[in-house]
Amino acid sequence: MFGTEIFIDTENSQGRIAVRFLFIPVYKKTINIESIKKILNSTDDKESDRTRDERSRHGGKIRAFLSECVIRTVKRLRVRNADLEAKIGTGDAAADAVTVGMLRIMYSQVCAYYGFNGDPDKIKPDFDAEILYLDFYGIFSLCFADIIFAVLGALTVKTARFGRRRDYANVAE
Repeated sequence: MFGTEIFIDTENSQGRIAVRFLFIPVYKKTINIESIKKILNSTDDKESDRTRDERSRHGGKIRAFLSECVIRTVKRLRVRNADLEAKIGTGDAAADAVTVGMLRIMYSQVCAYYGFNGDPDKIKPDFDAEILYLDFYGIFSLCFADIIFAVLGALTVKTARFGRRRDYANVAE
C-alpha cells in the first residue's frame, strides 16, 4: 500500500513530495518553487522542439511498450483514500474560473473512475492573488501480481497477431 502527499504553495515558495510504503517514508523531496519559475521562464522553444524530436527518434518502440505497461498498471490501481485541496489564482478572474472549472471536472472524473467520493468543492479560485496551492493526500493499493499481469498483457498485445495476417507496408488491401 502506497501513500502520497504532495504540497505546493507558490505564495510562500514552499513545496514537498512524500511517498510512503506501508506508512514508512520511502521518498521525500522538497521543491524550490523559485528555481522552477526560473526554469519555466527561461526555456527556449527551438531547443525544446529539437530535444523532443531527438527523443522521439530514439527508443520509439521501447517507449511505446513502456507507456502501454504503465497505462495497464494504472488501470489496475485501487484508491483507498484520496483528498485534494487546491487554491488557484492567476490574477485574471476569467482565467481563474475556467481553470478551476476544468480542474473540478477532471478531479470528479478521476474520482468516478476509481470509485471513491472526492469533494471537488475543495478546489477554489483566488481572484486577488497569483497563487498555486495544492495539497494532495492519497493511499493507493497495487499488488505485484497486477504489475505482472499488466506487463504480460502488453507483451501479448504487442507480439500476438490474434489470427490476423501480418501487415506489410507495400501490400495493397
